[in-house]
Amino acid sequence: MAMRPWADNLVAARKDNRFNPVVRFIGPVSVAKGKSVKHRITLPMYVGSVRVMVVAAGEDAWGSAWKTAPVTAPLMILPSLPALLRSGDKVTLPINVFAMEEGTGEVGVSVKAEGPVRILGQATQNLRFAQPGDQMARFRLETTGEGTARLTVTAVSGSRKSTEELVVTVQGDKRETVVVERHTLPAGGKLTLSGEGQLTLSAYPSFNASALAGAMLDYPYDCSEQLASKGFTLLHLMPLLGKEEAQQASAAIADIIARLYARQQTGGGFAYWSNGTVDTWVTSMDGAFLTEASAKGFPVNADVLSRWKRAQKGFCKAYRVAPGKLFPDMDQAYRLYTLALAGSPDYAAMNRMKENPVHPQARWVLASAFALSGNREAAAQLVSTAASSFEAYPSNHPTYGSVLRDKALALEACTLVEDWSAALPLARDVAEAIDKGCYSTSEAAFAAIALDRLHEKFPTKAIDVQALINSKTEDWVTAASALTRARSEGIGLDVRYTNAKGQAVALGQIAQGTEFYAHVSVTNPSTLDDRCHLVLSFPLASGWEAVNERLRSGADSAGHLDIRDDRVNWFFDLPKGAKKTFSVKLRAAFEGSYILPSTTCEGMYDPAVAANTASAQTAVVR
Repeated sequence: MAMRPWADNLVAARKDNRFNPVVRFIGPVSVAKGKSVKHRITLPMYVGSVRVMVVAAGEDAWGSAWKTAPVTAPLMILPSLPALLRSGDKVTLPINVFAMEEGTGEVGVSVKAEGPVRILGQATQNLRFAQPGDQMARFRLETTGEGTARLTVTAVSGSRKSTEELVVTVQGDKRETVVVERHTLPAGGKLTLSGEGQLTLSAYPSFNASALAGAMLDYPYDCSEQLASKGFTLLHLMPLLGKEEAQQASAAIADIIARLYARQQTGGGFAYWSNGTVDTWVTSMDGAFLTEASAKGFPVNADVLSRWKRAQKGFCKAYRVAPGKLFPDMDQAYRLYTLALAGSPDYAAMNRMKENPVHPQARWVLASAFALSGNREAAAQLVSTAASSFEAYPSNHPTYGSVLRDKALALEACTLVEDWSAALPLARDVAEAIDKGCYSTSEAAFAAIALDRLHEKFPTKAIDVQALINSKTEDWVTAASALTRARSEGIGLDVRYTNAKGQAVALGQIAQGTEFYAHVSVTNPSTLDDRCHLVLSFPLASGWEAVNERLRSGADSAGHLDIRDDRVNWFFDLPKGAKKTFSVKLRAAFEGSYILPSTTCEGMYDPAVAANTASAQTAVVR
């Protein structure tokens, strides 16, 4: 049976596991009375011990047994590298070589590098063992780009041989920057362009779908709203992407679907974080995304959708009209929209809301709900009485709203009722705002939805273009990537490094094995505005490790913590005039010289609030 495209893409996108488990299953096997069975098992390269377990059962008897067994070979190796590397890092690869038998003698140790990493110096070293024991070989490596690097380590002594492969990801320290020029040509018009780039021709307001998809694929945070927004954006951009980008988007969507399952609570609603309480707006977003993903061929658990619909209908019944209140009206209107999208419109609740005073901003969403349920006439009436201007939102608004988000909602409503005179100006505003690259995940999601709806329905005509290209040979020089500079907009950010006594630690050279602390302080200098939904991201240098007690302090002042191999993220609010400090304990683990990426703090729903430290360099020495 042929696999669905999403399945092919998901398989293609799987990454190599850094630590592959040593697991083998054999059986079931029938054993006759009084007999025994032996098994010979081949294990991959492994240093340590394994547990062997046997479970037996018969008609009226059962039993189990287990035993820990050491794994040994005449010649074994144990190479070690950081969890990831970054462009510009130089690292020492230590290889512990174990000679387990007498007479091992000389051992040749070699390293083969593939991908964005190269060996500095000799790729082979010789060790001599006069007796059983272990010795260390060290190789210097340098990253040469980004991607997946493979290192094959081999030790040979006579007929004895041991091989192990390491796979490590090499990351860049900067996000891609895209500059967009937008031009409008009349019939028969002429335009002269110069330089390198990508040319897109469209009969309706276009935008850089590739850049938007790339930004969402690279977006590092994952609350339920952000997961749904990333999923929405990629789902609605796929028709506009190239084959490779569409495959990446498809794999990401499948992953988001699986991750959202863990956010659904017992009653069917979804929480902002997996350990939180139900959030009604997030519940609508998550369910709507899962509904659309299912409609586009992605496998979505039917019970998850069924429980979500029951929860939505329960929230609809609990809604009470609150004239002039933006959040209750937006929350209910979007909830009704999602039920209509799922093919289960609540006609009674929709009509009841339509006949009562509804906030002008919410009328756009209610209009889309009617249009999706098949009542274009009611939808058009609501569009005609919706907001004629768009209001800014406070930073802590529970719908994560903004002027751009509401323009996208209005664009979708106008497109669904085919009011092109209103839709096209809105489309130009939304497309231009997205191309500027300053948007939240929520804005990206609703913009992608609206522009995709327009792409599907707007009656376009073929474009007849003649292009004349004057080609000439030019010499191009690629500038070396500079370190990131510090900046601060709306918040202050400071990082200090100290030892356990509070004394400053110099990052230029840190002795291997040293434990120290990073103290990250965030300040809100405003005397008027709180800073809500902030995310502070502290990336580790590749040669550092976070100690188990890494969140020694600061945990209580953060709303949510996200701990990764290469960074720690804190999510929190910061009242006006306030300051919060977060601390993490670190260890200088791997010898080498490394890029220390900039620490960042930004408003997840207010791109104008952002700060970062300057990136730097650090070294771990023996």
